[in-house]
Amino acid sequence: MIELKPTTTRGQTARFVDLWAKHRAYDWATVISFVPADLDAVHAADGRIHTALLTAKLPDLATAHRYGEVDVLHTAVTARFTAAMHAIGVKVIVWTADDPADWGRLTSYHVDLITTNRPAEYLRFARR
Repeated sequence: MIELKPTTTRGQTARFVDLWAKHRAYDWATVISFVPADLDAVHAADGRIHTALLTAKLPDLATAHRYGEVDVLHTAVTARFTAAMHAIGVKVIVWTADDPADWGRLTSYHVDLITTNRPAEYLRFARR
């Protein structure tokens, strides 16, 4: 994942899109941002780039569907939200869960990806 910050300029976005193509990142990386207009600009420049809305609150279905992935603060996510997103083909990514109890809860919700600051511990948890 690569996060676009709110200060990203149009020139930087254009350079970013060029680098994405150069490194053929279409199948292995996703652009995330809290700013929908920045994601829209990236997608308009190259529709092959995967984008995800980064948010602390649960987005509505139409907004989530527009990006195909949502990256939501882990404490906001519910099983019902995850099921609703999956029903419309939207992946659910959560950030930043560092506690095994949260990992268990989020795994039971069938989220698609958990972002953590404790990758070694998470891998041990995931392999159990």
